[in-house]
Amino acid sequence: MDKQLAIKSKLMKFEAVALFAGVRAEIESERWQYFREARKQDFPYSLAQNISAYRASLNFTYVYQDISTIVYLERDELNRLENLDLSNRPYLDRVRDVFVFACYCGLRFSDIQRLEISQIYGKALHVVTKKTNNPVSIELNSHTTRILGKYYDGESLNKKALPTISNQKTNSYLRKICKLAGIDAPIKLVYYKGNDRIEEVMPKYEAITFHASRRTFITMALLLEVPIPVIMQWSGHRNQSALKPYMQVVNELRKKQMSKFDLL
Repeated sequence: MDKQLAIKSKLMKFEAVALFAGVRAEIESERWQYFREARKQDFPYSLAQNISAYRASLNFTYVYQDISTIVYLERDELNRLENLDLSNRPYLDRVRDVFVFACYCGLRFSDIQRLEISQIYGKALHVVTKKTNNPVSIELNSHTTRILGKYYDGESLNKKALPTISNQKTNSYLRKICKLAGIDAPIKLVYYKGNDRIEEVMPKYEAITFHASRRTFITMALLLEVPIPVIMQWSGHRNQSALKPYMQVVNELRKKQMSKFDLL
């Protein structure tokens, strides 16, 4: 039994890595599904002598995405996404709304899934984050207010604020939506399989996951010169160093903007 618990613990850690790796983890989707099903079944001992046997039989390697790779939407890309006509595909429209909502408030998918009408008062969202168990308050703006109003029907305060589906399905639909919106600029992802560093160029829509909304929010806030302590209160970051990759992105964007003066 102790060995089974140890195996479960290791696979649960893998789940966190896979979710963090985002799109690259999906390369291993079939093998990952096998692991998930095994964990659900509590690992019959005959099938799980140890974690090494699993990994060897599946030729499995961990996939880590370089955390310096920040996948986010630029302002014009977000505009294209918002203005995309999805009136004939309501299932995509709902996913787009939830994603755009997150782009303007920075909440994680897990927190939006649990967000109830009762947590919206005083013109702000009041959430205890699932990941860190920390309370955060995020003031509403015209964008988040509009989307919340679209789905509020005046019923119970315990009702979910926004329509959500599974994270996996949401990510799949998001890539479809971003492709329809023409968000296809080439982007380079750096990731690691085992000890091997791999670089891959792909259209941006292929690299989009829901977490890109949070990255978009933080990047936009920095570009708008919102004070860093305020951003940290909204995002729930405890350490300013966690924002360093975003600051590097903003610095690169500013360099590009300054180059426009060379055209005058």
